Amino acid sequence: MDLTAEDFFRALCQDMTKRGTTSRELLALEFDPESGEISAFGRAATLAAGYPALGTVLKYIGKVCVADGIGVHQLRRITFFEGEIVLEWASRTGKWEDRTCPIAEVLQPPADPDLDTIFTPSRS
Repeated sequence: MDLTAEDFFRALCQDMTKRGTTSRELLALEFDPESGEISAFGRAATLAAGYPALGTVLKYIGKVCVADGIGVHQLRRITFFEGEIVLEWASRTGKWEDRTCPIAEVLQPPADPDLDTIFTPSRS
């Protein structure tokens, strides 16, 4: 079954949330194209309390990937900074690409009530 980027990040969010991971603790996610493994790197000091929730961040990244035609298999690294998130991927031609997403943009995504419900972590 092929997952869209939004499906992938929804599942990743659910898995990370079950493990107790928050966006404030993440420094980076690295994607190994050979093994399919994802490595999560924590930071020494958490980001500010106003940093967007993990579900909000991953939902936004999924939408960016869909809008920009970035396949999950192309992703190499996502780095979480105080004021921005940087996505890095290998283009179809093998060129290393990146996109910087300001946190203000992450906090003000277009309204999509269906996805807001899907990405809200369950309390089970």
